[in-house]
Amino acid sequence: MAFSLQDSQQVVVTASGTDAKGNPTAGKVAFTVDQPTVLAVTDNGDGTANLVAGAEGTAILTATDTDADGNEVASTIEIDVVAGDTAAIAFSFGTPTAQ
Repeated sequence: MAFSLQDSQQVVVTASGTDAKGNPTAGKVAFTVDQPTVLAVTDNGDGTANLVAGAEGTAILTATDTDADGNEVASTIEIDVVAGDTAAIAFSFGTPTAQ
């Protein structure tokens, strides 16, 4: 599943973790990106991040939830940066699972 942004568009993304029973976790979610020239990410430290589209291409955004014991669960999504207008943007992260 991929989402598209027009070059220079900005959006705020939110991610939160849940345990195996679907309860919210108290872990801290952090964001990273593999192609910072395509997608700039500013992690706000509160489960949200500001995304700014840059050069055309594809970047993989990763949200990682770390619990109090240091266990990590990560989820990724492809973000395509394209030329032209984008009418709507929607982000949805699935339930994290242990690997």
